[in-house]
Order: sequence, then C-alpha cells, then structure tokens
Amino acid sequence: MLAAAAYIACREMGISKTLKDIAVATNILRKDLYRSYRLLIIELDLKIPSVDPAKCISKIANKVGQRNHKA
Repeated sequence: MLAAAAYIACREMGISKTLKDIAVATNILRKDLYRSYRLLIIELDLKIPSVDPAKCISKIANKVGQRNHKA
C-alpha cells in the first residue's frame, strides 16, 4: 500500500515514474502494486491526473542516449 501511495503521489506531483519504476525500487511485483493502486483509487475516490506525454518522451530519449553510449 505504501508503494501504491508513493506512485499516486508521483502522479499527482507530475513526477514521471511508472508502476515498473516503483515496483523495481520497492521490490514488489508490478501486478501487486497495481492492485493496491486500484484499491486506493476506488476506496478513496481519487481523481488521478494523466501523465504528461512530454515527460515520457524525455525519459525514453534519455534511455536511448544511454544505450548509444554503451555501444
């Protein structure tokens, strides 16, 4: 539940972290994290903002850049 709450906080603050990022950092299975996330949203009737696509693009570009430096 704490990891799911952290993911919700990231979404609300506009921090571009994915469920996978949080799952890896907390050593929790992504599907378990997702279940807790959905439960919190439903039980607390939260309205979670959408992820800013521009932040996703820069994250992907950074990963591609890192791979090019390794090659």
